[in-house]
Amino acid sequence: MTGFNAYENGDYAQALAHFTPLAERGDSAAQYNLGLIYSEGLGVAEDPVTAARWFTPVAEKGNSRAQFILGGMYERGEGVGQNHDTATLWYLKAAEQGHMYAQYHLAGKYYAGRGIAQNLPAAAQWYSRAAQLGHVNAQFNLGLMYEQGLGLAKNERSAFKWYQLAAEQGFASAQTNLGLMYLEGRGVSQDFQRAYKWLSIARASGAHHPALEILTDKLSINEIAQAQEQARSWQTEHSR
Repeated sequence: MTGFNAYENGDYAQALAHFTPLAERGDSAAQYNLGLIYSEGLGVAEDPVTAARWFTPVAEKGNSRAQFILGGMYERGEGVGQNHDTATLWYLKAAEQGHMYAQYHLAGKYYAGRGIAQNLPAAAQWYSRAAQLGHVNAQFNLGLMYEQGLGLAKNERSAFKWYQLAAEQGFASAQTNLGLMYLEGRGVSQDFQRAYKWLSIARASGAHHPALEILTDKLSINEIAQAQEQARSWQTEHSR
């Protein structure tokens, strides 16, 4: 049984015995898997210091997954001394290779100024990259930045676009914001039925907004019934 088969089968002692000599000879795949074994405590005590030791050479060789993991370890001070500059460097290296989660985390650091200087244009850039790859939180955050004009020119049509994409993925806050944009006719033509539909879906997702009650005064009983049916159809389709 190879180390990879042992790892997949949950025989971590065998995997460890197989990977260790390979890793010591510079095998990147073995080094990465040892990093996972020690970071997650698979068959051994969790050992972030040893995990970081094995992730580092893999990251230095350009592996985006190792770069992302190492970035997180430096950000949290897990197994290494906390260093936001180094965390940002590793996130950036992974993000530039198209690692969606690194792009999202890098954007978050720039947005909040978490350990580095706040840079809203850079946050928007990286949220955009992650959003285009389908990261739902990035889609919502990018919509928010477009709606409020944070780090880029205010553009309600673009805000609507990103809220809609996140809403279709089931993100409750995006569903609420999408409903409000339909209600107020911002970034899209005003449509009370679609507003009711999305606010109903958001409510079912746990995000109730009082605008739903306001809409009951703007719609007929038949229009409300139609919007409710549209919401139920969406929920049925997306629960499969």
